[in-house]
Amino acid sequence: MTAINSSHEGGRDLDGLAALPGLEVVAGQLGRRVAVLRAEQARRRSGAVVGRPAWKNLVFTGGSGSGKSRAARAMARTYMDLGILEIGHLDEVAAATLVA
Repeated sequence: MTAINSSHEGGRDLDGLAALPGLEVVAGQLGRRVAVLRAEQARRRSGAVVGRPAWKNLVFTGGSGSGKSRAARAMARTYMDLGILEIGHLDEVAAATLVA
């Protein structure tokens, strides 16, 4: 388990990902997910019922050195900033750990 400290800098983590070669698309996809989550939170604050909440669980796949852990940490910090994660931790596991 990795402890995640809140950055309190909004989307700075995702901006940092977009600056890395090859992760521009990933940062864009994660940014769109964050926009959906923010909209969902705004609807809840205004009293609207959110009938089908957005998925918050993510799986990052790819070869060694592809930026999976960095993207996961950035997203975990973003989730913490949004109040979705209260504890602020990230579990990094191998695929073999997930297979029963």
